[in-house]
Amino acid sequence: MQVEAGALVRQTAERFGDRTALTSQARSLSFADLNAAANSVGSALLQLGARRGDRVGVLAYNTAEVVEAWFGFEKHNLVRAVLHSHFPVDAHVASLNHIEASTLIFDTRFTEQLDAVRGQLTSVQHLVAIGPDTPAWATPFADLEAGGDPEDPYLDVDEDAPCFLQLTSGTTGQPKAWVKTYRSWAAVINHNLHHFDTFGPGVPPVGEDDVNLHFHPIQWASGFQTLYPYFLRGARSVLLDDEAFDPDLVLDTITATLKRGDSVTFTGFGKFSTSDRAARMGVNPRTGAKVMIAATTVPKFSAGSTLKAAVKPSAVTM
Repeated sequence: MQVEAGALVRQTAERFGDRTALTSQARSLSFADLNAAANSVGSALLQLGARRGDRVGVLAYNTAEVVEAWFGFEKHNLVRAVLHSHFPVDAHVASLNHIEASTLIFDTRFTEQLDAVRGQLTSVQHLVAIGPDTPAWATPFADLEAGGDPEDPYLDVDEDAPCFLQLTSGTTGQPKAWVKTYRSWAAVINHNLHHFDTFGPGVPPVGEDDVNLHFHPIQWASGFQTLYPYFLRGARSVLLDDEAFDPDLVLDTITATLKRGDSVTFTGFGKFSTSDRAARMGVNPRTGAKVMIAATTVPKFSAGSTLKAAVKPSAVTM
């Protein structure tokens, strides 16, 4: 059966338009802007010389460009190959050669490692760099995106065609690619939506006011399980750089999100939000005099079902 490649991205952009879909440490994109950027990236890669069905490796830390490429490749039938940012470079060389990738998108923080092994890549013809200081042998991602077409491609593909390749962790040798077809990926998205909507008693379904915080590599479990469910419901995804985990950055991001009036949900753990308190008359406890208490906003935390279960005392057996 034929299906529209990346239809969910287009439909969600049409529904939520100018709402903020994605925030990284560098910039924010609305649903409409993210969709247009994805269209531009996918079409530009075809203009560069890639062909529909080509395998395209993506080796990058959490940036907005990664999500643009993710959606853009799905919409243009370019098969994204997930390269885990914490694997050694020789594993990436083996994976790219094995799947016969035509293109590699990489973060410039990997430039030195990749420059040392470029000669070992047997099929890669196009290299595109995310970030500053693009080497002479690569195309800047910003230039690639600027030359693309922001209009939706409305491309029909066979539902059993490969959508992307996920790689194993490499615990039994070199990482091995397993295929997600357009059909199986749609099933995973539906399953993940159902999972979050039925996570536990008292846990509301994902909604527009939620924020999905990614501090784990988004191309790995963090994005595989949660990116689409939050995106489809109009929630905002926030990307933190995952080169090294920074707990202070996580706390700062939660604080900044609450200051904007949004909430942050850690499914199962709990939800950080704010509550507005109206001005009211109070009493000074020392003097008994009446005083006007100004309106204010206060932070709140509601524990999730998993956290509640974890701290609940175990039943005592006699």
